[in-house]
Amino acid sequence: MTLVPVTYIKAGEVPANWFDLSVIDAKTGKDVRFVVEADTKAGWARQQVIGRDGRFLRIAGEIVTKRIDGDFSIVNPGVPGRPVAMQPGPRPRTFPTTRIFFDRTDGATLSGPGGSVRSRGQVAMLLLTLCGKPERYISGCEYLAECLWTDVETMPDGWREVIDVQICRLRADLKSINSEINIVTHHGRGYSALRGPYPVNDNAKLDTAANA
Repeated sequence: MTLVPVTYIKAGEVPANWFDLSVIDAKTGKDVRFVVEADTKAGWARQQVIGRDGRFLRIAGEIVTKRIDGDFSIVNPGVPGRPVAMQPGPRPRTFPTTRIFFDRTDGATLSGPGGSVRSRGQVAMLLLTLCGKPERYISGCEYLAECLWTDVETMPDGWREVIDVQICRLRADLKSINSEINIVTHHGRGYSALRGPYPVNDNAKLDTAANA
């Protein structure tokens, strides 16, 4: 389970243990009292207003609140050292078979049964190139080089070693997400992608309906 810092609290709502937490003003190092809501990413907190009589200021029976801006952190005072409060992070998105998402310009995200991993641009390109060929088709290093460097002038001197390194990174990425894809080395010839067995057929329901 991955833990992430608590960045948002709201009294009585989130997180469930909000009453055990404190909001600290980074500028003064002191607790911000009577906080009912805070968003440390946006840099604001909402606190109840105290009137001149030392009581909460009310209008129509409701306690008045005000927003204050600043650099805040949410901590758990009950833990030695007053560390930043932590909570379970979102579970990684998984798929029965490997997916590739180009959500950024500098690479892609590979997702599979074991979670997701950020993958470099050349690594993602090698995966697409190898999987775009028929099963057990061997892609030579020269062909892979043409896919990675469209202009021969931009190819590094040790381009073969670069391809070997990127293949190693691709294997590591696929292993980290428990992918059904294996990259096979054919010594002196090149590489191929061996796919399967597939743990779950994504179209199982459609296949069942078609054969009904």
